[in-house]
Amino acid sequence: MISNRNLLTVKEVAGLLRLSVSETYKLIKAGDISHFRVGPGRGSIRIDPQAVDDFLDTRSVGNHVASRIQKQPPPPLKHLKR
Repeated sequence: MISNRNLLTVKEVAGLLRLSVSETYKLIKAGDISHFRVGPGRGSIRIDPQAVDDFLDTRSVGNHVASRIQKQPPPPLKHLKR
C-alpha cells in the first residue's frame, strides 16, 4: 500500500544527521538505515523519515543508561600525603 510518505534523499539524511554523504552511504550499505531504491536500473536511494528515527533510537545513549552506572570516587593520589 502506498501512503503519503515524504521520502528523503541521502543528502537530506546526511544533513539531518550532520554527517557527510559518504558516511551516510556507509550506514546504508551496512544496513543500519533501511532504504528504498526507486527508478530504473539500480535506482536512486530514498529513505523514510521513520527509518532515520529508528536508526537514532538504536544509537540512543540516554539518562536511563547513565543512571545505572554508579560513579566511583577517584582513586586516592599516592604521591599526596594526608
